[in-house]
Amino acid sequence: MADQQSSQGDHKTQDGHDTRPDMKTLVVGAIKRIYLPAMLVPPLLTAALAVGVCAGLLPWLQEATMETAALVVVALALAVGLVRLALTREPYFLWLSTLIVVLLCREIHFAGTSAGVYVGFAGMLAVAWWKYRLLADYFASRTVMTLLAMVFLSYFLAKTLDQNWWKMVPGEDTFERPVEETMEVAGHCLLLLLATVSTKAKPNTQMEHSA
Repeated sequence: MADQQSSQGDHKTQDGHDTRPDMKTLVVGAIKRIYLPAMLVPPLLTAALAVGVCAGLLPWLQEATMETAALVVVALALAVGLVRLALTREPYFLWLSTLIVVLLCREIHFAGTSAGVYVGFAGMLAVAWWKYRLLADYFASRTVMTLLAMVFLSYFLAKTLDQNWWKMVPGEDTFERPVEETMEVAGHCLLLLLATVSTKAKPNTQMEHSA
């Protein structure tokens, strides 16, 4: 068992062949595991929130309220991730908890975290590729990959609002800030769900390793 666990962290076979796939292979494999209809939820939610704010149907959707909610939810997500790391000792939950820490720092608004969060995202993706054998059993799960994709799409949509990509839409000056913050909260809620429900893929659906 110890030898087997040790070999999972090794990227080469006994004959010295590199078993770590290239980034293109990992990306294509990840996309195939995403339940694509679920990707409609974040953009539809963004549009619905924008309409609701402009119509005055969501008076409680205030920037300050959503900023507080975002901090609470991402902190809960981190707590769940750390508990599951303590219980399972799985490297995946260490990876996920680190990703959540990056977002938590962004919500606390430490200096430099506005741009640093993207460096953090890139670093976590690099770790996922470098240590893919330790994480692959979870990344082979359709649930995990779909939720991860929804998380990143929600944050991307929030960023488009922050960068005024929606300025051609009537009422953008009214809905931009509250909807941006709400989509960040939505991303955090999905991250909390991900930390809660993440499980390894069934053996017959696990990601194939290169020989």
